Amino acid sequence: MPSKPSRFYKLIYIFEESFPRRGAKVLDKLIFILAGNRLVYWLVVTINASRLKRKKHLERFCVLVDVNIGDAVIAEGVAESIKRIFPESKIDYVVKKSAGGIVPEGGSISKVYAVYTNAPFPSKSDVEAVNKILSGGKYDVVFNFCPFIKKQELSLPERTVVIGYFGLASSVVMAEKNSKSVSHIAYQMSKFVFDLFSGKPSFFEFKGPTVSISDESIEEARRFLDHSGLDTGKQIVFLNPETSSRFTTIPFEMQLSIVKGIVALDCNLIISSSHTRDNIQERLFESLPENYKKRVKIVPSGMSLSAYSALIDYSDVFITGDTGPLHIASAMKISKSGSFNFRNKTSVFSVFGATPGRIYGYASETPGFISANQNASSRVYESGSHLKSMVNINKGKIFCEDERKFFEGLDVLKLVEDVKMRLLTKD
Repeated sequence: MPSKPSRFYKLIYIFEESFPRRGAKVLDKLIFILAGNRLVYWLVVTINASRLKRKKHLERFCVLVDVNIGDAVIAEGVAESIKRIFPESKIDYVVKKSAGGIVPEGGSISKVYAVYTNAPFPSKSDVEAVNKILSGGKYDVVFNFCPFIKKQELSLPERTVVIGYFGLASSVVMAEKNSKSVSHIAYQMSKFVFDLFSGKPSFFEFKGPTVSISDESIEEARRFLDHSGLDTGKQIVFLNPETSSRFTTIPFEMQLSIVKGIVALDCNLIISSSHTRDNIQERLFESLPENYKKRVKIVPSGMSLSAYSALIDYSDVFITGDTGPLHIASAMKISKSGSFNFRNKTSVFSVFGATPGRIYGYASETPGFISANQNASSRVYESGSHLKSMVNINKGKIFCEDERKFFEGLDVLKLVEDVKMRLLTKD
């Protein structure tokens, strides 16, 4: 459930509404000065690097990611970077319970602990579960990339070095200041590790995240398609109509325009089931003309996350707001058993309302963005809302009287036209 907005975020909203032309820009400038200061960033890196150098052995690492599904995917680069610098290291990885099945285990990540059950903030029992892992792990270094678990809440021996979230946040903000710099959180996570340990920018390599899918999940996705009644000769567009926040969920009217535009392209359309909105998928379906409904199928709400990930790979275009499935769609799909070859040719088109597209989105042809880890184009569509600000990174605290304001200026027709061109090119 979304958290209650604080008085601070209500004041932010009043300020932006009072100064619609400059309010958000003023807030961003303050954030850039305070958190995106290069001297501050390198001071944090230097202090942490000095602490690490005093350790005689760096063999056991633990990465605490944030509590959402998408965080489990985008933080994989941390383990990849550690493993590249310390090939013999053991790296444990703590993620949301429902995401544990798709995180690749046995490569860079030694063991996955799927424990978080609450969102957008960890519960008391979540913290207790984390501490149970930490108390028995004998870790040399813990990367605490969950900004809502404080260092003093962690049960660790004094000798353990804890690397907190601030340095990473500073690197993201610093990159966001320059429109040509890559500020994506996954990229910056990997780079932050290299800045800490190697000090050699030329040694840095970003590969992009992967998700690992079992044979059972692949079969579950295949059964859904086989029994869907969809024309197997037509291409597939997959729409995820919801996100974890109403401020990042594409407004219904816009989604309906997208859906009507897509079904007119003579392709199949798959729509995810809603878990937090009131049957948005059914309302979209029922709003369509009868002759189009036979080419539209709704994913059952009980489908496993792993099978859902496999199903995405069958689609030619995946459309979503800023949420976990965005990062799953953008990740390269690999088979746990090695017996299945995924297509990895899904174009990922992501729509951003409140949150910043460069930090969370994937665009293969736009400077300052990273591409989805797919052999296909990826694009970001951002609104022109005067309420958009870096403050909204914490989407669990946003306050706004009408969430549709965050999507003002979004070019829905451009998105549909791009889907059409993608289906015609078949890349």
